Amino acid sequence: MHSFSSLLVDDTHLLNDLWFYKKYMSYSEMKEIRNESYPALYIEANFPFIGSGSDIIANTINHPKLTEIYQGWSKSDINFSSTPNKEAVAMERANVHFKGYERINPLIFEYFLKTLSLAKENNLTVILVSYPVSKEFDEAMEKLGITKDDYYSTIFDGIDSVLDEYMYFDYYDMFFYNPELLFDPDHLNSNGAETFTKKIYEDYMAEKMSQYIESEPNHKVR
Repeated sequence: MHSFSSLLVDDTHLLNDLWFYKKYMSYSEMKEIRNESYPALYIEANFPFIGSGSDIIANTINHPKLTEIYQGWSKSDINFSSTPNKEAVAMERANVHFKGYERINPLIFEYFLKTLSLAKENNLTVILVSYPVSKEFDEAMEKLGITKDDYYSTIFDGIDSVLDEYMYFDYYDMFFYNPELLFDPDHLNSNGAETFTKKIYEDYMAEKMSQYIESEPNHKVR
């Protein structure tokens, strides 16, 4: 639920992969968002390996050691079930994301919808997933006046204005009573990630099979 929080609208998050975004955005659009000069944006977008001088040395001479984050996620065996005072920790995490920040930042949401439009134009299947959080985190959000149903009602109003069809898998409360699969109130640990990945795969394949059967009513499944 914090994917659209204005916490993410700062210099470390906004368009921090310009080499990727340059395929879809003009430099004037980048400049409007990042408020940097055209030469600086051009260099970052076309020569991402330059960075700072220390980056050049690290990437070309020292060959930095690749960590597990390069596989797409950071592996952790920390177990949230053993965390003392889980309710207080969850409230702290909720405050990090929302205290003093917009719940749905217009800029982030605008470009989320633009991404969906781009997918639609290219006939791509959009799959939306609500990730699991702890029961304590959900309760902390409610204390801040943010309920899942109200929050996602706003989100999906925007989505439905752009897409006619999409897949949606809701796992928000999947681990409410399995804190041992969480790293902290709103992130999975390695065991939770593996369990979650298998569940997504199973549900996705079941959905695809269901769609296939509906499209081929005379086809017999053995």
